[in-house]
Amino acid sequence: MNNPDLLIVFGIIMVVAFSFSMYFKKKYKRPNDYKAFFIVGAALLAAGGASNNSLIPVGLIFMLVGLKNRSKWESNRFKWSDLSPEEKKVKIIFLSIVLLLSFGSLTYFLL
Repeated sequence: MNNPDLLIVFGIIMVVAFSFSMYFKKKYKRPNDYKAFFIVGAALLAAGGASNNSLIPVGLIFMLVGLKNRSKWESNRFKWSDLSPEEKKVKIIFLSIVLLLSFGSLTYFLL
């Protein structure tokens, strides 16, 4: 499989994953986790500084959104024990797919 085909496959998988996440976001109505916004922003900022400068503005935006809503950090957190069995199952499946895709893409690019 050459690179354009691989990019198309990953693009389709990303669109499907985004669709599922939007569906479950509407179904379970959880508030935004602004502490996670801040953490993701810091990770993107670090990754952008190390390799790709285009990630720096995205990381800054995520960090600013997280910092702007710092008063909501603890009130919007939820624990694994607070999730319903169906939500736990969906999260495990979704995270497994993301990990497999990450591992597969890393393996492909290293070989």
